[in-house]
Amino acid sequence: MPPQHFSAKTPRGMFIILPLKYEQPIDLTELDGKKIGLPIAADQPQFHSADFIQLMNHKCAESEGFVRRWVLDLPAETIVLDAPFTFTDFQVFIFNNGIAFVSAFLEYTNEDVHAVYEFLQPGYTKEDGAALRVAFIEQVEAKVINKIHPQLTWFTDNYDSALVRYHSDLITKDAYRVNVAFAAKRFASPEATHQPTYNLHRMVDLNRDFSDSSEHDLAYVTGAKDVDDEHYGWGCAITSQEASYVYVPDDPDESLPKAANDDLLLCMLVMYQKYESMSINEKIHSRYLKADERTPASVRKLKQEALNLIAYETLAPSQISRWNNVTEIYRYLLDLTGVDETIAEVKDKVALLTDEQDRRDAARDNAISMVITVFGLVSIISAILQTVDYLDSRSPVMWISFIGSLAVVLVFGIYLGMRWTRKRG
Repeated sequence: MPPQHFSAKTPRGMFIILPLKYEQPIDLTELDGKKIGLPIAADQPQFHSADFIQLMNHKCAESEGFVRRWVLDLPAETIVLDAPFTFTDFQVFIFNNGIAFVSAFLEYTNEDVHAVYEFLQPGYTKEDGAALRVAFIEQVEAKVINKIHPQLTWFTDNYDSALVRYHSDLITKDAYRVNVAFAAKRFASPEATHQPTYNLHRMVDLNRDFSDSSEHDLAYVTGAKDVDDEHYGWGCAITSQEASYVYVPDDPDESLPKAANDDLLLCMLVMYQKYESMSINEKIHSRYLKADERTPASVRKLKQEALNLIAYETLAPSQISRWNNVTEIYRYLLDLTGVDETIAEVKDKVALLTDEQDRRDAARDNAISMVITVFGLVSIISAILQTVDYLDSRSPVMWISFIGSLAVVLVFGIYLGMRWTRKRG
């Protein structure tokens, strides 16, 4: 069967997920949309998905304080760039433990894909698109991030404020992307979804016969075969930096952001685990760079954060969804984005922290024991000398007291010996 053809006007889009952080503690159960500081859309969606199991939806409910989500009601001209694409559907995601994200939906058509490629420059960076990236990051920061309450800052620190372009490139390259596109007809086989989803990932024309044998961080997942028409309704390509979906919409008027809602939420769960584990790793690193922060209290706090992540915040694929293809996507995302590896590193470092703390506690206890022993020996010697001094005075009272004390000790010793002998008998 010939490959599916995509027209020049085929709608395409991309959620750009920008990682952020916050310092002040926040009770997410009390964080109200009116406090955000930006207008939010009516009929506000929650962090729920039809693909999630009940346990997962319960964990993400507003009352649980794990995550909050707001879709912003911003005008179309919020981000203005000299480019044939627009930014819509701005969303704010705030997780507990200091991690947050802002996502922006970049909307374009198949014929304008090269402009998107020049703007983002995946892989190595060239001059093309540098000015657009700087303008995009500056406008997102000024018009969105700086107006949000609580105060959010970039997860990627700017170590040199003079290098504006360098910082903008770092942020756009750190951003994870969820690519989406619509197909006109359903796919005859899972393999038929591979080329368009791969092209979506590589930001080239969906019809192009493009391949790259050097790319190994790539996995494909598709939906189940329909029992009536025996075709497939969607396909997905997953890499370390992108998840790319091609859907056949049930409703011709459905928008791409709405169609991708559940897939965006799944990706957000993975991003939270990735950046939370990175944050803990960074804190462990900074503790060992600064000797004054290697206190037992700071180490205990780090271990508690790591324990919370490992025990409560990491989510196994079986805890996410009842659908096998959704759990497969989630499993590949954890693997290819490095979450499993980073969390394993956190576990190893926590074990090293524990060993180091045990070593320090043992050294402290040994020092205290040595001091007690020295004082005990001094006390014994002092008592002997004092006794000799008393006896040397040849006072009848001292001799009677000494002999009486010896007699009491001797009698008590004989008594204990007899009791022990009876018990053995």
